[in-house]
Amino acid sequence: MKNYISFVRGVRNSGTLMSIIYFIDLLGTMVFAISGAMAGHRKGIDIFGCTFLAFVTAIGGGSLRDIFLNIRPVWVEDGNYLIAIFIGVFISVIANKQLYNLSKNFYAVRRYRYRFFYSGRNTKVHRL
Repeated sequence: MKNYISFVRGVRNSGTLMSIIYFIDLLGTMVFAISGAMAGHRKGIDIFGCTFLAFVTAIGGGSLRDIFLNIRPVWVEDGNYLIAIFIGVFISVIANKQLYNLSKNFYAVRRYRYRFFYSGRNTKVHRL
């Protein structure tokens, strides 16, 4: 557990490939927050409900995994994940219609997003 937390803390300060992986992880979290907020907008939920859905979509599954593995979730230690979620909600509120049209056109991109994002997340389980 401490190895992963120190890994995340060290990534922010290093100028190597790991900082790129950290940035991609934040970007993936933001994209998932956007998709959660967009789902809320499509169902007619207000901004607070959309923000809640964005949080659950972006960090809910990883948090449950970490709790079951008896590991402290990364977003508790690193506030950048929360900032990425709020930025994702803001983007979703501002450009919801454009993002919805874009998502219809790029269905294949959404499929590959999951493959790319989860391939990095699964290494956390393998390190244990």
